[in-house]
Amino acid sequence: MTQRSEGRRVAGFNDTQGEVAFGSVRERMSVAPSPLFHDTILRQFFEFKQRFWFAPLVATHRAWAVCLYEAGLIDREDARKIRQALDELETTGPSAAEPYDLNFEYFYLHVERFLSERIGEEVVGNLNLGRTRPEPLTRMALRNLILPLSEDLLTLRGALLQLAGREVATVMPGYTHCQHGQPTTLAHYLSALLNHLERDTERLLAGFAQTNRSSLGCGALAGICYNVDRRRAASLLGFDDIVVNTFDAVAAMDHKVETLAAVANTMANLSRFAQDLHQWCTLEYGMAEVDDSFASVSSLMPQKKNSLVFEYVRARAGAVIGSLTAVLAMEHNTFFQDVEDICIDVEFPLAEAFETASRALRLMTGVCSAMTFHPERMLALANQGFSTASGLADVIHEDCELSYRTAHRIVARTVRLALDRGLDAQGVGPGLVDECALEVVGRRLELSSERLTEALDASRFVNKLKVEGSARAAAVEEMLEASTRRNAADAARVKDAYGGLSAADEELRETIAAI
Repeated sequence: MTQRSEGRRVAGFNDTQGEVAFGSVRERMSVAPSPLFHDTILRQFFEFKQRFWFAPLVATHRAWAVCLYEAGLIDREDARKIRQALDELETTGPSAAEPYDLNFEYFYLHVERFLSERIGEEVVGNLNLGRTRPEPLTRMALRNLILPLSEDLLTLRGALLQLAGREVATVMPGYTHCQHGQPTTLAHYLSALLNHLERDTERLLAGFAQTNRSSLGCGALAGICYNVDRRRAASLLGFDDIVVNTFDAVAAMDHKVETLAAVANTMANLSRFAQDLHQWCTLEYGMAEVDDSFASVSSLMPQKKNSLVFEYVRARAGAVIGSLTAVLAMEHNTFFQDVEDICIDVEFPLAEAFETASRALRLMTGVCSAMTFHPERMLALANQGFSTASGLADVIHEDCELSYRTAHRIVARTVRLALDRGLDAQGVGPGLVDECALEVVGRRLELSSERLTEALDASRFVNKLKVEGSARAAAVEEMLEASTRRNAADAARVKDAYGGLSAADEELRETIAAI
């Protein structure tokens, strides 16, 4: 007699392909899965889901048991047995799915095995009424990644707000195309970066809103024949809504792409910031210095203090962007239906991207909180590099009744002659400006030395700025106050999202306990 016909359950599977194990739900198959299938696919899936799906699966089983009971599809006695088995499952933890058994293939079925061993298949089997294995576990696992990463973003924003608040008066060169453009301040620069990170947060939370819609109760795709309240199940699991169309529920991929795109965009912005800081920490710039606690040494060159942290951040940005590319590549040529490409395999690069981004955000928060900036060096560079040239053109336009384009031509010629003669911005006098004006418009401008010095001074340039959003101290302080308010508002949104999930979990536990 075979093991199956004897009615004995096979506890595991050896390294040779054999018959289907009793109770393994592989009745459609004549043999157990190939060990090669196990080594290359199934075991990896099992370990991943053991980590990310355990808590969502326990909660989903509870919610579905409640809905089945309320719909009259299981009686009170079975509902209580299921509750008790699920309590034991939760107490045991992810290891409850072990030992791994090739015959049961998926993590979901290993958990079902644990429950069946305690209360029997006749009771546990009904938990599968109207269920498809991944729903809504992928969405629950993803939202559990989104909220902590949002907190990491908020923490970085808070650190940058503190830094910017200390550096409102720190004048520095503003660069365009890696050349001096106009003077700005470090706080103005950081305020611009904060605006980017605020939009990144908004995009990430928008991804949460799309993700936090329940797909539970969709059946395989067409719906189910039982009158189960999908919205009740969604509420018990902390979802804001349901994915109404049941086909959409199993075929949807866009919420994953949207959310990962937000993470990739965040990392791209972080990488640009890291690139600037890395450059500012060089001897040639000398504008900033990484704290020793975040610096690295050389095994050969004893003098080295390397700002390698920024290289790590840039590399991790590339990795996250690569994850987005991988997810899009998995999606673009697959079928519009429930397929492993979009509901299982895609989760590996998705989860990896979130973990990588979290490490990078936390690292940059620490680095920026401990960095030293050198205001004197920043101001000196701003005054040396002709970044105030547009300010001189403004003065010529205002004082000499010339169009800005004409003033631009005079100043451009002045800069060229100054450089030819080895002068920096501080070496330009009224005579040189008049020499260039004679060549361009045929007359002297007769600017005073005081007026010229004022026009070419970086600090005065910044103080003269008038428009909303400029580098002028008062304007920057207004922007930082607005960013502080937005940071608090976003923190409240994340707190509310956590609160909604916590309240739903509490309601779920109380509801199933009351059966």
